[in-house]
Amino acid sequence: VITPGEARITFKFPQGEPIKIAARHNWPGGRSMWNRAHNVVKSSKLGAGGNADILIQGHTHVWACHQHEGDDGRPRTSLIVKGFKDWDSYAEDRIPPPDRWSGSGLFGI
Repeated sequence: VITPGEARITFKFPQGEPIKIAARHNWPGGRSMWNRAHNVVKSSKLGAGGNADILIQGHTHVWACHQHEGDDGRPRTSLIVKGFKDWDSYAEDRIPPPDRWSGSGLFGI
């Protein structure tokens, strides 16, 4: 399912629960200087993405990963991938060296 600004994918397995993934360029929820994943975690806790198990975003050119248990007892993962902005003047001027990793994300299900 694709909605304006959001893509949702549900993996259904013959045995077991389906896994729901929702991705956006940027999830709403504000920013925090103490937690880069604040907006993605907040969106997840508020049921964004159809109560997705995994929420993914890009946008901020930094990376972060957060896991927590949803109200329904299912694990939730919030992931920010920074993309591949390492190779241009934006990266040279604005991305600090610790954020040179995690251009993409990989999940094993």
